[in-house]
Amino acid sequence: MTGLLRRCRPPRAGSGQSGLPPGDRGAVALELAILFPLVLVLTFGGVQVAFWFQARAMCQAAAQAGVRASRVLGAPVGAGEAPPTLT
Repeated sequence: MTGLLRRCRPPRAGSGQSGLPPGDRGAVALELAILFPLVLVLTFGGVQVAFWFQARAMCQAAAQAGVRASRVLGAPVGAGEAPPTLT
């Protein structure tokens, strides 16, 4: 009976026992060592994808603004190609 109670009871603070079977000691550290780099890669990968989409949208907006600026109503063909003249 005391063996059953000993297995069901949580370990006392400072007793030096982890409460895990002997074969499972260090399992949490191993899981963390495997999963932590994966979590970092996924996090920073998501940030990089967000930067890429933001830069792509900014380039498209700049191109659209350039096209809008070149569409001057009633302007002859090549009106925006001539260099400015100082008078």
